Amino acid sequence: IDELIALRIHGVTPEYINEMRSLFGDLRIREMTSLKVMGVTAKYVADMRAAGVNITRAREAIQLRTFDVTPEFVRSLSASGYTKLSPRDLARLAAAGVNAEFIRDMSKYRDKK
Repeated sequence: IDELIALRIHGVTPEYINEMRSLFGDLRIREMTSLKVMGVTAKYVADMRAAGVNITRAREAIQLRTFDVTPEFVRSLSASGYTKLSPRDLARLAAAGVNAEFIRDMSKYRDKK
């Protein structure tokens, strides 16, 4: 009963379940509600993949949304020389406040003696 209530409260629809299953395979109810609560959509996953992020599991998508990792953030890091970062690394960087501007600022001190 609790799982049915959670699905209803969070607005998980049959269509949403089908979309997420097409992306991540069979999912537990907890994962499904977490995806919905965090605002993970098929478009978000597609946009992140197009930006070069290899999202293969629901928990990766949830973690990225938790720390507001966007395709723009990924592209800005890539332009700063940080490419092919894992979802975990991207979430860690975002959580720590490391962005392209910070990388540019710190690069000034990289080779100074």
